[in-house]
Amino acid sequence: MAFRYLLDLPIELRQQIYTFYLDSLPLTYPDLFPSLLLASHQLHEEASVTWRLSWPTVHFKFGGIRHLLRFLTRIKHPTLCKLRHVSVINLPLDLSPDSSNLFNIWFDPPESPKPFANGYERPRHIFDLHDLLPLFPGLQLSTLTIYDPFYGYQGAYHQETACHALGGLVRSQGWKELLYLVRHDWPSSPADSHGLPQPSTWDALIKQRDGTCSGAGVQIFGIDTAKRRTSMSCTFPTDGQEPSDGDQRYEHVEVQLTRGRGVDFVQERGKCNAAIEYLFQYYSWK
Repeated sequence: MAFRYLLDLPIELRQQIYTFYLDSLPLTYPDLFPSLLLASHQLHEEASVTWRLSWPTVHFKFGGIRHLLRFLTRIKHPTLCKLRHVSVINLPLDLSPDSSNLFNIWFDPPESPKPFANGYERPRHIFDLHDLLPLFPGLQLSTLTIYDPFYGYQGAYHQETACHALGGLVRSQGWKELLYLVRHDWPSSPADSHGLPQPSTWDALIKQRDGTCSGAGVQIFGIDTAKRRTSMSCTFPTDGQEPSDGDQRYEHVEVQLTRGRGVDFVQERGKCNAAIEYLFQYYSWK
């Protein structure tokens, strides 16, 4: 028997189609609502239950930390705990009271802002993702993919920014596997890596945290234009050493952080950066 329209199918088959469509569906902020649910009232009613059950398999994508925080602060805690797959560009959050990116979107400013310790009423604070994760207890992502904000650019400043972000993320909670994608100019010579923390330090930290035999660790892969993955050293070259395999100029580099087997990686309610706490004494979420 041939069916011309979706609603002509038996409800059992429609539910299977909804499940197939919604499972592993990539959604990019701000369009985080499947178009199928907007097609008609009947489809919305039938597919909504499947949609709520599909949250653990849906991949949510965000163009910056500000977008991710806006989303996380607008969903209920039980829903936040169901999130499993998130991708975000690591564009830092600028908490500048005079910035249209902040108080016109995030906060209700007080009528008379309190003076700050440095004598200025409008200081500027820049926060990475690891600074803000303690705001969301219960977060337990299976995969967290982070794109370096300078993806595709070159320069020592960009390398330092990536290493700083990774140094904070390796100590953070709320994720089981973290993939950090950086531009192709990964430090490959002593001049490039001068003053940067060694990736082997991150590996030692996560192993100390979860156990050396737990499977926790840091791996680095170079990805060439043919999408071939090549394992890279977890040590930047130092003075007197030859340039490392990073000199092959891969299309991009993946830094993979993995938590140990059986560890509790659920984000706890932790102490936030002191600057955030200070700002929140006088400003509140909308």
